[in-house]
Amino acid sequence: MRLFSYISFILLALNTNLYGQNANDCKKELSAINSVMGNMDFPRDDQVYYLKYSTKSMMWDETITPAKDIEIEILMSKDQLHYLAGDIVMFQDMRDAFMIIKSRKMIMWSTSAIYEDRQAKMEDLVVFRDTLLELCTIKSCDKVSLDGVELKKIILQPNERARKYLKLEKMEVLYNPEKKWINKVVIDYTRKHEMKKTTVTYDEMNYDFKAKMNKPVMDLIFARNNQLRSVYNGYQLIDNR
Repeated sequence: MRLFSYISFILLALNTNLYGQNANDCKKELSAINSVMGNMDFPRDDQVYYLKYSTKSMMWDETITPAKDIEIEILMSKDQLHYLAGDIVMFQDMRDAFMIIKSRKMIMWSTSAIYEDRQAKMEDLVVFRDTLLELCTIKSCDKVSLDGVELKKIILQPNERARKYLKLEKMEVLYNPEKKWINKVVIDYTRKHEMKKTTVTYDEMNYDFKAKMNKPVMDLIFARNNQLRSVYNGYQLIDNR
């Protein structure tokens, strides 16, 4: 299963309208990243994945809808999924699923659908789809420096079809060829899209995270007396099982 299939999306685009040593270097570097990041399976045995990234969405008129920043953390084992995204927290194992909405002081309890939800949360990290790159060309692939670290920046230019139907103006990918790491993806939209720009920044990806995820997720919600834990005092529990 491809955990980060946007890498494949980028690799497809590299086959079009790129010439010279710089293009070859970019292809080799991103192929190396793809081999490391692009074929991850679900965790096995006691393995825990930890993923941390942030998204920033900017609208054209920020007086109506201000820019929104969300930091997202995902912990995943073979039997559990923990998803933390600002106001929304989710804990799920093979039996139970809890969604916590902090601002509304609400906990929703439902039957687990962990296989579907694990796949969905992995796909949260899929910024692009493979077929989209067929609608793009690469304008440049250049070396840049960030905090003294040498990175590469790729600029993707959508064609007219992508501009018309997907409302894409430009896409930018910043990556570290030495560490085989995608740092950031920036998507600019045309004026016909409700959003002006989306930025996804990847902070940490650890496939051998030191954490124990072997207790039922009910223990994260309920105390021994079957009452909600003190951290959830005043919360409403909605049982949708």
